[in-house]
Amino acid sequence: MEEERGTEFTGEQCEQQIVQNVALFSPASYNMPQFRFLHLPSSAVRNSWVAWIRWFENVMVATGIKDGITRKAQLLAIGGAELQSVYYGITGDDSDVSDGTDPYQKAKQMLSDHFAPKQHESYERFEFWTLKKGDDEPIEKYLIRIKQQAEKCYFGKTEIESRQIAILDKLNQNAPEELRRKLLEKQHLSLDDATRIVNSFQAIKYQAARISQQSNTTQINRVDFNRTSLNKNKYKMEYKPVKCAMCGFAKHREADTTFYVIEGGQQPLLGKVTAQNLGLLRVGLPSCVNNQVNRVNTDKSFPKIKDFQLTLPIDDSIPAVIQPLRRCPIPMLQKVKEKLDELLSVGIIERVDKPSPWVSPLVPIIKDNGDLRLCVDMRKANKAIQRLNHPLPIFDNILPKLNGAKFFTTLDVKQAFHQVELAEESRYITTFITNWGLFRYTRLLFGINYAPEFFQSLMESILAECKNTVVFIDDIVVWGATETEHDDAVKTTLAALTNKGIALNVNKCRFKQREIDFLGHKLSGIGVAPADSKVKSILQCRPPQTKEELRSFLGLVTYVAKFIPDLAKVSHSIRQLLKNPI
Repeated sequence: MEEERGTEFTGEQCEQQIVQNVALFSPASYNMPQFRFLHLPSSAVRNSWVAWIRWFENVMVATGIKDGITRKAQLLAIGGAELQSVYYGITGDDSDVSDGTDPYQKAKQMLSDHFAPKQHESYERFEFWTLKKGDDEPIEKYLIRIKQQAEKCYFGKTEIESRQIAILDKLNQNAPEELRRKLLEKQHLSLDDATRIVNSFQAIKYQAARISQQSNTTQINRVDFNRTSLNKNKYKMEYKPVKCAMCGFAKHREADTTFYVIEGGQQPLLGKVTAQNLGLLRVGLPSCVNNQVNRVNTDKSFPKIKDFQLTLPIDDSIPAVIQPLRRCPIPMLQKVKEKLDELLSVGIIERVDKPSPWVSPLVPIIKDNGDLRLCVDMRKANKAIQRLNHPLPIFDNILPKLNGAKFFTTLDVKQAFHQVELAEESRYITTFITNWGLFRYTRLLFGINYAPEFFQSLMESILAECKNTVVFIDDIVVWGATETEHDDAVKTTLAALTNKGIALNVNKCRFKQREIDFLGHKLSGIGVAPADSKVKSILQCRPPQTKEELRSFLGLVTYVAKFIPDLAKVSHSIRQLLKNPI
C-alpha cells in the first residue's frame, strides 16, 4: 500500500509561510501603544511605566525575541519619541555596551530609575496599609490593587524581623517630620539604626535648645530699684501689719532688689534669693506636724548619712579586669561632660590620677524626658563583690501590719544609694573610664550587687524604733488608724531620718493620703486591691503569639492572682497551650 506523505511546499510557498508567521508574531501585531507620560501628573508616571514595561516584556516573550540588542531596539522603537528623549538624555549616545552586559537590561534599568525610582521600604508599606477601596470600585479590582502594592513591600522573613519592621513603621508614622526625614534617608533601615538616629536626634535637639536659650538671654533690660533716679516708693515692698487678702499672712517683709526684664522671656522676675528673703519661698520638705522639715543642704555636697562609711566586701582572689572605653556618640559628648561635672561638684564622684586595677565602662542612657543618666557596667566588678544575704520584704508579709490603717504617708529617699558614703579602701573597684579620663564613686552606686540588700538592712535599722512604718529599699510607708496616730508616726519617722541626715525627694512624697500605691498594690481604708497600672497592663495586653509571650502574660496575671477567684480553673485551658505548639 502506498505510504501517506505530508503536504509538500515549493520554495516560494515556504518563503510566503515564513513571512506570514513573522507578521503574525511581530511586536507590531500586538498594537502596543507608545509610552507617553508628559501629559500625566508626576504621581501617575511611576505606575504607568511599571504597567507599560510589563506589557512590553510579555510581548517580547510572545514574539520569541531574546537578543538583548534587538530587545533594546524594540524598546526604543515602540516606546516612542518621549521615551527616546529621556533615554538619550540620560546616556548621551546610543552605543551598545561591549563589557558583556545585556544592552536591554541596562537600558531598562536606566529608564526604570528615571520613571520609577526605588522608594523607601517603610513608605511602600505605608502605602499598602493605607490603601482604601474606592466608593464604586469593584472588590475584585481592589484586590488586584492590593496584590500589586504588596509585591512592592517587604514584610520580613522571620517573626522577629516582622516585629522589628512593625516597630519601624510605627516610629516613622508618629515621629516629628524632621526626625522622619532622617529615618527615611537610610535605605534598609534596621531597628539598631533607628535607635541610634533617634538618640542622636534627641541629643542634638537638646543642645540646640540650650544654645537658643543662652542666645535669648543676651539682650536684657536692667531695672535697678536702688537707683536714686527711680521712685522707690513705687516699687518698694512695704511692711503692713494688715492681713493680706491674697496670701493670708499678716507680716509682710520688704527687700531692695534688682530686676532683669528680658524681652520675650518666660522666667519669673522674682528670683529664689529674693523670694526666700521675703518669706515667700521655703526650701525643704513640709511635714504635717509643727512645720518640721527635712531640708536638703544648700551647700554643694550631696546629702549623706551621718557618721557612716560603707566598706564593700571585696574578694581579692578574683582577678581584676581593666575594660576599654566605650565610645560615646558625638552628639551626646557635651551632655555627658555636663553630667560628670555635676556629679563632681556635689562630691558623688572624684577624679582618679593613678592606675587602677579595676576599670569599668561608662554607659550613658537618654531617659524619656530627654535627661541623661550615667550608668557604670559593673558586671565584671560584681564578680569580686560578695553579695549580702539579707531578705527583701515581700508584700504578703507587709500586708498584715497595715490592718486597720486609714491614713497613709509615703516617703521617697532622694537618690538613696548616693547618700551612702564609700570608705576610701572600697572606692577603687568603682573606677570607670570616660573620654576625659578615669573617675570613681565616693558614694554607693546603682549597679553594685551589694547595694539593694545592704540599703534595705540599713533603713530597717534606722527606722527600727518607728511605729507604723515599713520600708522597701528607698520607699517608706507610714500609716495610722486615726489621724492622730498617723501624725505621731510621721513625726517619729521624720525625726529618725533627720537625725541620720537622710534627704527625701519632695516631689515623690505624699502626706496624709486616704489611698496610696505601694509595691504594685492599692492600699486604702477599705482594704487592698491591685494597682490600676497592673490592671491596665492586663486589659491592654495583646493576645500572646508565642509560648514565651504566653508565659509572660500568665506571669503578669499571677501577680494579681489573689484578687481573681478560681484563677487556676479559669486559666487551665490557657496553660494547656504551653504543652502544645503555638
